Amino acid sequence: MFIRILPSVSNAFIAGATKTLDQVKATFHGRGDEYGDTWNDCQFLVMRATAKRLGAQVPDDAWRALAAAAHVDMKYQRLQGGYKADSLVDGIAYSGYLTSEVDAVMEKRGAQGAKEQ
Repeated sequence: MFIRILPSVSNAFIAGATKTLDQVKATFHGRGDEYGDTWNDCQFLVMRATAKRLGAQVPDDAWRALAAAAHVDMKYQRLQGGYKADSLVDGIAYSGYLTSEVDAVMEKRGAQGAKEQ
């Protein structure tokens, strides 16, 4: 059996990204405990009423993904007012959720997920 031992390599990107991802995880766990399972329980009543009023046709399985996309847009748009780490940290979590939700919807539809488009 051959085991190759690699020297310890410092990688600034991996170290920085890992530190931030740890913050992301701590933030969404804390807020998830605080807010409850709002993403599971939300009925999107305001979005549905607005879409109906505007004549927009939205498939029933798309509401959660569209709400997540709106959250991602707003989190990053807040940087318009200046740098705030919390907006970036939250944006990462919302982007991850959006990707997961779009993939799940597309899988149920028998189509390719978000990675393909």
